[in-house]
Amino acid sequence: MRLEDELQREFSEIDMEFPEDDDGEALAKAVDICQTYKVDAVSLAAKFDSFVFSQRALKVTIDMSLENLTKLESQVKAAQEKQTQKAKRRSLGGLTQSSQHKTKTFNSKVHLQPGAIGADLDAIFAGSINSTTSPDKPNNKRKNQNEYTTPAKQAKNNRRHSILTPTMEASPESESFNSRTNEGEIVCSLNAETVAAASAPSDEDLKPDRVHVSQMKPWTREEASKFRYMFQDEDDKRTMLDNITVNMMDQIRKANPKPEAKEEKKDADAVDETDDVDEGAEVYFTPVGVSSQEAVVVGGRLCCDEGEKLKPTAVLLEGDKAGLGVRMKLRMGLVQQYALFPGQVICAKGMNTSGQAMVVESILEAPKLPHRSLPVPQVEQMNLNLGTQPLSIIVAAGPFTTTDSFDMKPLSDLLARVRNLRPDAVVFLGPFLPSNHQQLHSQTRKYQDIFLDLLNDINLKTADLHTKILIVPSQEDVHAPSVFPQPPFSIKPSDFQHERGKFTFLPNPATFTINDITFGVCNRDVLFEIGKAELQQGHKGGRIERLAQHLVSQQSYYPLFPGELGSNVDYTHADKIQMPVTPDVLILPSRMKYFAHEMDKSKTAGAVCLNPASLAKGSAGGTYAHITVHPRKDDEMEPDEVQVKPEPDDNKENKANKASSNAPEDPTISQHHVMSRMRVDILRI
Repeated sequence: MRLEDELQREFSEIDMEFPEDDDGEALAKAVDICQTYKVDAVSLAAKFDSFVFSQRALKVTIDMSLENLTKLESQVKAAQEKQTQKAKRRSLGGLTQSSQHKTKTFNSKVHLQPGAIGADLDAIFAGSINSTTSPDKPNNKRKNQNEYTTPAKQAKNNRRHSILTPTMEASPESESFNSRTNEGEIVCSLNAETVAAASAPSDEDLKPDRVHVSQMKPWTREEASKFRYMFQDEDDKRTMLDNITVNMMDQIRKANPKPEAKEEKKDADAVDETDDVDEGAEVYFTPVGVSSQEAVVVGGRLCCDEGEKLKPTAVLLEGDKAGLGVRMKLRMGLVQQYALFPGQVICAKGMNTSGQAMVVESILEAPKLPHRSLPVPQVEQMNLNLGTQPLSIIVAAGPFTTTDSFDMKPLSDLLARVRNLRPDAVVFLGPFLPSNHQQLHSQTRKYQDIFLDLLNDINLKTADLHTKILIVPSQEDVHAPSVFPQPPFSIKPSDFQHERGKFTFLPNPATFTINDITFGVCNRDVLFEIGKAELQQGHKGGRIERLAQHLVSQQSYYPLFPGELGSNVDYTHADKIQMPVTPDVLILPSRMKYFAHEMDKSKTAGAVCLNPASLAKGSAGGTYAHITVHPRKDDEMEPDEVQVKPEPDDNKENKANKASSNAPEDPTISQHHVMSRMRVDILRI
């Protein structure tokens, strides 16, 4: 590939295009910089991207022009000259220091032994031996702490550095991939007794409008291009988190009005049902840290002291910005049942006589978001398009190759299964190119080119199928920004060897729909992270369901704050982590054992959460999920209740207009009856 083409491609990756009205001067300048300073196209694009953001911090907008490339050239030149000077100083540093100083101290724990002086001269000049230590008198001031270990200390270290906690269950390892004998085995099912699994459809069943895939609140190209890690502003971060906290507290206030207000509203309704009564909730809720001799309700975000975990005696509630972010201790001794974690937005009811600590009586959480509502005619048409053949969806999470090979054999076997089953959609969850794969780093080609070959292989093997392909990135992908939330992969139509119409590239996390079913996916191990941070008391139900329920209750795909060390969560974009609606199916890939569970019906109206686990598990095969959704029955087509509140109007001339404006719209359906018509199978590859 020509250097000019490489430059145009790499700069397009950072959403910078060379101007066409300058007779190619900008492109020629970029080529000149690469050739003069021995810089490749990838490095030059990265340097220009850094230059753009450094100027953006100064409120200066940078575009692709000859002038800005000249400024960049001066920076590249200055940086190389500085490196050259450092290299010269290093090459002359040994002689200069030895001539100026008679003695020199080197920092090391290696000691000279009698008779070994000659052999260790090179080590001395390399600075690896402490020349102030006598051979006969080794330095005993401080011993190496790792030199001696006891079984108890070793066990403690193992627990400290272990990824899995004793209460979390890891996915079981199996035999090597090539010698496996359990291919296609169903290891877990949901609703297998009442719902039949989808089989391969016939050509007559495949209508053109059978499947509709759409994304809720998709990222714009401008949002994806401006998203960069390590550029988050602290003020923006605080403002974003405070807005989310205030919004959820408002929802809790509306769902839990002042008791006196309820009575007033009941009396007012008896007089005039059309009057809108102020519930007075603002009076009932008080700021954090304000003392009171009566039971009050305070709201905020849970936190703990730095370096600590939540404990029954160390739960802190931090108020919102309006309350100056005051923190107060919560004493949980009287609460019989709770499940708390850092970052959780709650309201607590109790006594706070001192203003420093509250004796909590009960915990209040925000009500769940509604499910997606669809007009009845649209649902009927979707049902008609399905016919008698149920919706069939495959969900597979990476890695898609084993650790001892880079031949993508598990992915190849899955595509063979796709060709046989002919599902309506396949959801691929990264990592596609795991950053920790040993053989990946020995590849001589660019990571992006390897990924494009992988996509083209998927496209080629599904070209004659009606199957829709959905792609979700992972922070472990070596070719993707390791930041959360993640923008979707930036793939151009020209990168495909065939038509790419069947591909949908989603961000991470994402909320999308396939026909009338809403899916939510968070492609990071949020369940494991919440499980390690959670403090719970009195819960007797399933732990997995409770952890997944936290996401729905907090209306967020990642409600933890702060995130785990190294999690790279950019909270200035926390709005991209929020759920727009309550999903019908919550896909949560995890290192924990595969599962498919129904969530709390009282809180999620029969939603499903599932973990397909990874397609490859070490050097062995893993698992994937197959979802079957049958068409609605006649009794499942009932629309939601529509309540229209008339507005009083004394003007007789406008009564007709008011009546028409208050007329109900087309009836909608938000109850999708997932559990009565859905089946989930977890199968071995």
